[in-house]
Amino acid sequence: MHFPRTVVTSYEAAGTLGVLDPWLGKPRWKQTEGRVTLVYRFDSEDSPPIRLRLKVEINSREHFRIYDMQRIPFTVTSRWFNGSCDIHTYELDELLGTKMRALYQRKKGRDLFDLAMGLKKSSVDADRIVAAFSEYMDRGGHRVRRLSFGHAHNR
Repeated sequence: MHFPRTVVTSYEAAGTLGVLDPWLGKPRWKQTEGRVTLVYRFDSEDSPPIRLRLKVEINSREHFRIYDMQRIPFTVTSRWFNGSCDIHTYELDELLGTKMRALYQRKKGRDLFDLAMGLKKSSVDADRIVAAFSEYMDRGGHRVRRLSFGHAHNR
């Protein structure tokens, strides 16, 4: 929601999904501790159609926010639907703090692109990003250890 659609790899919104099944079909789903994942497979409207995949991850572990929620206008204009709404989402500084946490915790750096794009925006505040990162790490029972970054200091 915070980036132009041409560079977005994922959207992070807060709120209910509504009903997706009538127009996307039945999803495959998996429930793990703290998360429900729905995967929809459907054909594009192109000719010939291309098989597409929509993955929806619902975090059921974290029930807090650091900063205020905000509403961002969103518009869809296509040959089959035109409409506008406000998307209820997290502030960009908080989202980037969670991207930092994901980079720290995962073996794959798939959040690096989103973090790099976010840091290019002049409206971000590095201190607020680090504060959000620290709070999410604390609440998750995780600690940042200097030893984890020791290899970077030896180069």
